[in-house]
Amino acid sequence: MRLLFFTEGRQILREGFAQVVNPRLCREPHQPKDFYRTIICTFSEKNRQLPCHGDSGSAIFGHFEKKFYALGITSKANSSICDTPDTFTKISFFMDWIKLYVGDLPSA
Repeated sequence: MRLLFFTEGRQILREGFAQVVNPRLCREPHQPKDFYRTIICTFSEKNRQLPCHGDSGSAIFGHFEKKFYALGITSKANSSICDTPDTFTKISFFMDWIKLYVGDLPSA
């Protein structure tokens, strides 16, 4: 997966790559058991390619048939801990809510 995000306090777009891993790896004990249905869990061995504190709201993109699609929004970044995955809120899970309040956008 391709990550695009702004670094905290800067307006420089950064890019990195991460592997999607089992979403159960991102669940913490206080979260509901079905939490994994709402998230995309990623991991990158290159710490400089991970979202950092302040990058919440940045997107993770997937490349399908020559187009990029936003798949998730950064919700929890762990870049200070290199061996833990990052959590993105899955956009598709909330698509009905988005369409209800935002409506359909014109096609490009």
